[in-house]
Amino acid sequence: MQAFLVGKDFGAMPAYEFALQHPDRTRGVVCLGIPFSPVPMSLDAMPEGLYIQRWRVRSTDCIDHL
Repeated sequence: MQAFLVGKDFGAMPAYEFALQHPDRTRGVVCLGIPFSPVPMSLDAMPEGLYIQRWRVRSTDCIDHL
């Protein structure tokens, strides 16, 4: 049995990772919001203003709220 994976935003990376780790169990992958990168990428490399940047939380922000 093979899965067809659909990922959006933060779900795109696990979908890509699953497909790479289990090609025999993957029928296909469609992802929205984050492009595929064959090398590990950082959100810092994304263009300024990309909407996914709005959901980032810096560790210093978390500490300030404790």
